[in-house]
Amino acid sequence: MIIPEQLVALPHLLIADSAHFTVHSTIFTRTYVGDVLFGLTPVSTILIEDAFTQGVVSISTTLLSLPIAYPYTSHSIISASDLNGMVSLGLQDSSSPVPKFSEDLGMDVKDSVSLDSLSGSIWRNTPSSPFKGPSTNCHSKMKEGDCLRMEVNLDSTPRTVQFFVNGKSGDCFVSGLPASVRIGFASPAEDTSFRIDRITRLSQPTPITPEMIELKW
Repeated sequence: MIIPEQLVALPHLLIADSAHFTVHSTIFTRTYVGDVLFGLTPVSTILIEDAFTQGVVSISTTLLSLPIAYPYTSHSIISASDLNGMVSLGLQDSSSPVPKFSEDLGMDVKDSVSLDSLSGSIWRNTPSSPFKGPSTNCHSKMKEGDCLRMEVNLDSTPRTVQFFVNGKSGDCFVSGLPASVRIGFASPAEDTSFRIDRITRLSQPTPITPEMIELKW
C-alpha cells in the first residue's frame, strides 16, 4: 500500500457550533466547555460534510493534547485517573441529522458508532443495540501522541468499520453499516486537540482476523 501524503487541506465540515473549536491547518482544539453537569462537560461534534457510499475509506488522526478535563474534588464519584480529555472518532448514517451540542456519536446520535480515546471502547446507538450507547472494549486507554485510525469498508458484504491504534487492530469490529455514512469527530474537554492526518481511499481493506469480535449494526 502506498502511504499518502499528510493532509494539507480540510474537506468541507459540518460543526455543531464553530465557537467550540479553533482550527489551525488540520489541527482542532476544543475551546468552549459550556455548563458542567455532574462533573462532565457537553460534547461537541464535527462531521465531514460529504457522505461516503463506496470504497475503503481510511481516516487517520493524531491525539495531540489530552489535558485534565473535568473539575475534581474529594467528593467526586469520578477518579482523577479518568479525567483526561477525550476524542471520539466514528460515523453515522448520513440520513441522520447533524448532532446537536451535547450529542455524541455512538451514544446520543441515532444510527451511529464511535471509538473513544478515554477508554478505548466502541460505542453503538444502532438497531441491534439493546439500549442507547452500549460500550464494548476494543483498545486500551490512549495517550497523547497516539495515532487513531478508522477504516470503513463500504464495498464488503456486510459493510464494516474497524479501528486501529498506532497501527494495531482492536479486539472487535462493527458490521452491517448503512449504505451511506458520514464520518465525524467529537470532544467534550477544553484544550483537547487532535490532528486529522489523512483521509484516503485504500485499494485493499485490512483483513479482519477470525479472533475479532463482530458487533452488528
